[in-house]
Amino acid sequence: MKDYMLLFRFKAEFDDSEFSPEEFQKEAMKWQKWLEQRLKDGKLNPGQRLTKAGKVVSGTKKKVNDGPFAEGKEVIASFCVIKAASLDEAVEFARECPILERDGSVEVREVMTY
Repeated sequence: MKDYMLLFRFKAEFDDSEFSPEEFQKEAMKWQKWLEQRLKDGKLNPGQRLTKAGKVVSGTKKKVNDGPFAEGKEVIASFCVIKAASLDEAVEFARECPILERDGSVEVREVMTY
């Protein structure tokens, strides 16, 4: 088994504060059900949801910009790490992610081991 990081991205203009409490609860339940699938079989290291605030440090001059990636079309909303036998297995899990129903995306990356 290898570790794969799943990076969940929303469109930059997405604002979940527009959800009613009922809609937010319904959405949270979709995520919980999806993540429990991996928690139950011990293949999930849950991450945390990220706030919209942040800074980006870049380049050899270590320039600091408001972020995250304010000029981008998408922002990273949250992440988690899962265990999977292959990249294909990790991608299949990502294909069921509730963020896709909101036109988001899931980037799947193998975590390097040293």
